[in-house]
Formats: sequence, C-alpha cells, structure tokens
Amino acid sequence: MLAAWNRLRIWWSSMWTQVCRFWSSEGPAGDCFWLLDFLLLLAVLQFFDSSQTKSETAFQIVLDVIKVTVVCLVGVRVLLIVSLEKPITSLRKSITSDRVNSGDRAFDELEYRRFNKSGRAMLLIIYGLIIIDTILLSIPNPMKDSVLELPPQLCRVGKQMSGVFYFAFVGFIALSMIPRMFCSLACSGILLMGLRLKLKMLTHRYKTIIEYPFLDADRYYSRVDREVQNVVDQQLECWSQLQVLKDCVGKQFFMVHYFAVFAIGALLFVCQDMGLNILSVAIVTTTMGFLLEYYLWCALVDSLQDEAQTIGYLIFELCAKIPYIHKYRHQYKRLQTSLMITWINTGNGLKMNCMGLFEISKVSFVYLLNVAYKVLMFLINMN
Repeated sequence: MLAAWNRLRIWWSSMWTQVCRFWSSEGPAGDCFWLLDFLLLLAVLQFFDSSQTKSETAFQIVLDVIKVTVVCLVGVRVLLIVSLEKPITSLRKSITSDRVNSGDRAFDELEYRRFNKSGRAMLLIIYGLIIIDTILLSIPNPMKDSVLELPPQLCRVGKQMSGVFYFAFVGFIALSMIPRMFCSLACSGILLMGLRLKLKMLTHRYKTIIEYPFLDADRYYSRVDREVQNVVDQQLECWSQLQVLKDCVGKQFFMVHYFAVFAIGALLFVCQDMGLNILSVAIVTTTMGFLLEYYLWCALVDSLQDEAQTIGYLIFELCAKIPYIHKYRHQYKRLQTSLMITWINTGNGLKMNCMGLFEISKVSFVYLLNVAYKVLMFLINMN
C-alpha cells in the first residue's frame, strides 16, 4: 500500500512539474503568439499548418480540402437544425398526437410500433458507425499518425502532454464529428417516417370507407359524407405539416447533396492513394455512411410519395364506387367534387425538391454515383 502511494506521489509530482513548466514564462504558455494560435485552433481557424513545410501533392491538397469542408459543413448543419427548431418541434408534436388517425386504434398502435422500430434501426446504424470509426481510429497506425497529426502549436507542449492531446483528438474525432454530420438525416428521417405513418392511417381510413356496405341509401350517404369530411380535414392537416417538412428537407438536402458530390469521390481517391490500412478502412466506412445517408434521404422521400400515390388511387376508387341516386344528387356532387379536389392535391403536393434545383428521388442517388465516379477519375488523372 505504501509503495503504491509513493508511486502515485512521484507521478503527481512529475505531472505538477510539467504543468508548472507549461505555464511558466519559459514554457509554451509563456508565449503570447502560442496562446493566440491555440485560440485560433479552438475556433477552427488554424492559419499556420504543418503542411506548409511539406510538398503540396494532389493527395495532400485533397485531404486538406476535405478536412476544412467537413469542419465547415458540420457547423452549418448544426446551425441549420437550431434555426429549424420551431418547425421541427411542431412536426414532432403533430406526429406523436392522435389528431390524424385511422379510426382503428389497434391498427394505429401497430403502425406506430413499426415506425418506432424503423426509427430506432436508423439511429442505431449511426451509433454503430460512431463506435466502428472510434475503434478503428484508436488502433495505432503510421499512416493515421501522418494524416491525423497534431498542429505544431500542440507539439511544443512536451512529449507526454502532446501524447495526451493526440489521444483525445483521435479518440474522440468520430464521437464529435459523426453525430453533427448525420444529425440532419436523423432528424428529418424520423419526421419523414412519422409523416408516412400518418399517411398510412389515412390510407386505412379510405379503405374502411370503400368497404362500407350499401344497405340503405339514406344511411350510406349520411355515413360516407361524415367520414369523407373527417378524412379530408385530417388530410388537410397532414398537408399543412407537409409544407413545413418540405422546406426543412429541401434546405438540409441541399448541403447533403453538394457535400456528397465532392466528398465521396475525394475520399475514395484518398483511400486509393494511401493503400490498405486501418485509416483507409475507417475512411471507407465513413464514405459508405455518406452514401447510405444520401440513399436513405431519397428512399424516405420516395416512400412518402408512394404512400400519397396509394391514397390517390383509393380516392379515385371511392369516387367510382359511390352510387348515383337521383334523390341524393346534391350530396353525390358535393362528395365527388371534394374527393376530386383532394385527389388532385394529393398527386401534386408531395413532390420534394432540393431548393428548386431538382426533385429528390432515387434517380438523384444514381446521378450522385455517376458524378462521384467522375470526380474520382478526375482526381486520379490529376495526380
């Protein structure tokens, strides 16, 4: 026990000596320019980089551009999520409320469990990516040490302190960057799946109306008129929430698209240049994460449009199934007019675009793969 206490006391004395030297006038903290450089480093404004002393190869240039782009992008994504806090909160409340429902509590509960399961799966994939990249980056590797090296300002603090800084920098890079990088997908993805849940409830309600038996004309028209008015009101509420979601998705997908266009090809070029090692495996894993993110955006938007298209087919079927009886011709015309207007709005109101530049769909993902391949070939030829 006494030997352990003596070792601890010696270690603490050594560390205290290094800390005192660090803050003394002879240490790094005694230089005002070092303190200025460290402040700029914390603000992600490192002007004096160690790459200035190296030959500027295509590999090094692309790597530096990727680093700067990623840092800027994660900051913009977080700021965008913060700026969209009110509409996102409104959409969350709308999804968790029961104002839009199918009229069948068992069906609604089953669909909500499926929605929750899908949302958890998407988030667990992001958490898994964080864990995998953290483990891969924690494994010692010469290439990783050369690419993810400390800025020169932090190398002057001594071997032990710089080792601590390097471990903290590399060990937590995935934990600090990946959540910010994929926060927009996690947020908008859950909202897209939640709105699709509400559309499924409307689909079930339309199917229930179609299946009403025609036994008595007066009772049939009274019931259908009441149910159609109810489902149209709920659909109008969904459509008002959809307009909010379309604005959120368009702004966030704009950054996802243009970052992916450059980053995927550039990251594959970096991996091809550095060869097979732990760092390249981590970069490939992250690149696959970017591709999966882009595909999920497109797939979720497409699934929402497919559900809306299903509602359109059911509305058309309902219009065709309502029998015409001369005595109830005014109710018949009112129902037909209301359903046709709803059908037209259903077909045209769900298209989402990237801030007016192009429509978001799986076709966009194929276009991304083509552009990423061209970027990769361009960088290889330039190198």
